[in-house]
Amino acid sequence: MDLIQFGSYIKELRKKKGLTLASLSALSGVSHPYLSQIENGKLKNFPSPEILIKISEPLDVRYEKLLKAAGHLDNEALHDYYEHDVKLHEMTTKVLKALSTNGYFFEDVQIKIFKIFLGNMSFEPGLEDFDKFYLEYLRYKEEEEPDYIDVELEEAFIKFYNYNTVLKTLTVELNSKAFDWREEVLGKLTELALERINPSSESIETSNKELSFFLEQPNILYKTHRLSKQQIKLLESFLDTLIMDSLKSKKIALTLFAQGNSVEEISKIINESPETIQEWTIKENK
Repeated sequence: MDLIQFGSYIKELRKKKGLTLASLSALSGVSHPYLSQIENGKLKNFPSPEILIKISEPLDVRYEKLLKAAGHLDNEALHDYYEHDVKLHEMTTKVLKALSTNGYFFEDVQIKIFKIFLGNMSFEPGLEDFDKFYLEYLRYKEEEEPDYIDVELEEAFIKFYNYNTVLKTLTVELNSKAFDWREEVLGKLTELALERINPSSESIETSNKELSFFLEQPNILYKTHRLSKQQIKLLESFLDTLIMDSLKSKKIALTLFAQGNSVEEISKIINESPETIQEWTIKENK
């Protein structure tokens, strides 16, 4: 697709949405003259990704389609984009489910959810007015009367901020938003979920965190190096092997201990530390 063909494509999308150049300019924040140059194929180069993301929403077209049309994405990159998109969606649904029940967020996370998405929620009639009233409501509770409850506002909250509306914001209506924004929000939601699942405590039981939950997140780094899917799978395979070996060693150690062997003797046989074997035998005998 050359610049003239790209301009015709944008013009067709705009007319399909019933927009004028002036209205598209107002909705996207891209100047009227620049949009006119795009449509008439007068630019020397294709619009930048930053411009494309601004016009993608009012034109109701997926951001990656514009990227590909403008030559910013080849087929391999587009495949990676879709794969990343699917991964983000899977992680988003998993985290949102951990923060909600029957489609509604738990009371202890509602205010934090509101602050994370304030000003970024997909459009719903009455949302803008609700946000203003709810902000004032929170200010009043914080400064004047912490125990005050506005039942109508609390009921309205679950209408505008629930599992479905937030998921829609992250994966449907605002899918054209940059991955950076979506990953930033996912990071905040993940922290919120982990805080709720594992509150600060001295007990071992409440401090445990499942490693697979972290490995499923996008952009895992090790010493500033981004791990590929293959490397993560290799890491998981290594850990599986390590755990299986540990379980086999434990089974052998307990058998030898039951036969009357000392901890020191068992340690020499299976190359495990006496402290570890002692821990296994104590747990077994409880």
